[in-house]
Amino acid sequence: MGLRKCVLDDGIILYIEEIGHRDYFEFRETAIVPDGATEIRRKALAGYSNLIKVHIPNTVTKIGRGAFAGCKALTQIVIPDSVTEIEERAFYNCRSLKEIVIPESVKKIPDWAFGECVSLRSVMIPNGIIEIGQEAFSRCSSLKYIYLPETLETIGQKAFYYCKSLISIRVPNNVIKIGGSAFSGSSIREFTIPPKIEKLDSVLFGCEELENVFIPNTITSIGICAFSYDYKLKNITVYDVSGNKHNCDNSILRLRLDSIGKRAFEWCKSLESVDFIESVSVLENEAFRYCHSLSRFEMQKGLSSIGTSAFYDCKSLQEVVVGDNLTSIDSYAFEDCISLESVILIGSIKVIPVSCFKKCSSLKYFIIPETVEKINADAFSGCSALESIVIPDGVSDIHSSFSDCISLVSIVLPKQLKRIYPYAFSGCKSLIEVNIPDGTELVDKNAFIDCDSLTKLNIPSQTKVVDIAQYERDNREETEDYYDDDDYYRERIDYARETWDALTDGQYGDYPGGEIDYDSLGF
Repeated sequence: MGLRKCVLDDGIILYIEEIGHRDYFEFRETAIVPDGATEIRRKALAGYSNLIKVHIPNTVTKIGRGAFAGCKALTQIVIPDSVTEIEERAFYNCRSLKEIVIPESVKKIPDWAFGECVSLRSVMIPNGIIEIGQEAFSRCSSLKYIYLPETLETIGQKAFYYCKSLISIRVPNNVIKIGGSAFSGSSIREFTIPPKIEKLDSVLFGCEELENVFIPNTITSIGICAFSYDYKLKNITVYDVSGNKHNCDNSILRLRLDSIGKRAFEWCKSLESVDFIESVSVLENEAFRYCHSLSRFEMQKGLSSIGTSAFYDCKSLQEVVVGDNLTSIDSYAFEDCISLESVILIGSIKVIPVSCFKKCSSLKYFIIPETVEKINADAFSGCSALESIVIPDGVSDIHSSFSDCISLVSIVLPKQLKRIYPYAFSGCKSLIEVNIPDGTELVDKNAFIDCDSLTKLNIPSQTKVVDIAQYERDNREETEDYYDDDDYYRERIDYARETWDALTDGQYGDYPGGEIDYDSLGF
C-alpha cells in the first residue's frame, strides 16, 4: 500500500488523504514512515526544509521520483534492504545529507538521484548495482570517497560532474560504457580507463588536476573533448588488457586509432609528447590546440587528414613529421606555432590552406610537396625566419601567401605561373631579386609592396603589371574571380552586367565595364 500516515518527533500522528498533498504536512524535524508502507510516492516529502531525519521501515520497496528532493536540512536517512527501486531525483538537492548507504537489493542508481547533495562526503555502492544514471551524483562538491562495485557496467553522462573534492576513484573492469563528462570538473589526479572501453569520449573533460591516465590498447578512437582543459595532464600510458603497464618512452605498446576527435586534447598545457599513439587516420579540428608543452609530432603511419587549427598555438612544437598517407590539411592547422623549425610532409596534399603556417616565426626552411597545386592566403604570412622557398610547378596562382616573411631572400617561382595577386610577397624586406617566369600573365602592382631591399624584379615583356581587381572588373566574363577582404578569390555571377541590361534596356548600348554612375544617367 502507499504511505498513509507519518509519526512525528512530538508524537503527533497525521493521517493524510494521499502522499504528496503538501497541505497536510507540518513536519518539524523527524518523519517516521509507518510499518506496512510499501512505497514512498512521487514528491511525497519534496521541499520540506525543516526535515532532518527520516525513518523508513523494511516494508518499503520503492522510493518514488523526487520523494525527498529539496529537503535541504535532511542529514540522516537509512535505506532499508527491502528497497529494490529508487526513482529519479529521489534525494536531489538534499544539501545537508552527509552520507548514504545503498542496499544490495537496488540494481540501479537513477538519473539525478543524489545530484547537488553538496554536503555528501561518502557513498557505499554495493555489489549488484549495474548502472549509475545520468548526473546521479553531479555537483556533490564535498564527495571524497565512493566505492564502485565489480558488478557495475554503465556510468551515465555527468554521473560525477563537478565533484570537486573527488581526488581518486577506481572504475571496475566490467564497465563497458562511460557517458560524456562523467568525471568532468572533479579533482581526480590519476585515472585508468577500464579494458572493455573501445571509444573514449569526453569522460575526463575539464579535470584540471588530472596528471596521469592509463589507457587500454584496445581503444580505437579518442573522441570529442576527451581530455580538453586537463591542464596538468602530462603522462598517458598504454597498458595491455592483462593489466601490464608500460611507459611511453620505452614501450612497444602504442595505440592504433581510427581518429582523434575535435578538441580531444585542447588546452592540455602540460602534455609534452604523443608517443603513446602509433597511428591515427584522422586528426580532427582543434585536436591539440593550445597544447603549449607539446614539442614534437610524428605520425609516419596512416594519418590522412589534419583538421582545422589542429595544432594552433602549440608554442613549444618544434618538429612535425607526417608520412605518405597525408592527403589534406585544413586552415590554421599550425598557426602561431612560434617554435616550429622543421616540417616534413611526405604525403600527396594538393592545397596548403589559409593561414596554415601563419606566424610560425621560427620556421626557416620548408619543402613544399611537389603535389601542391594551390597555396592559399596567409599560408606562410609572418614566417619571419623563413629564408627560402621553392614553389612547385603545379601552382598557377600566388595569393597573399608569403606576406611579412621578413627574412625571405630567395624564391623560386613555378614554371606554370599565371598570376601573382595583391600582397603576395608584401613586407618581404630581405628579398633582393625576383625572376618572373615566362608565360606569367599578370602581376599585381602591390604584389611586392614594402619589399625594401628588392632591386631586381625581372618581368617578361608580355606580362602585365596591373591592379588585378580593376583589371578583372574591366575584363569581365560570365563568371570570374574576385578579391574580397580576406584575400580569397571565388567564382561569382556578373551581376553588374545584368543590372546594366535591366536598367538601360539597350538604350546606351553594351555594358561598358567598371563602376557605373547610374544617377548621372537619370536612373
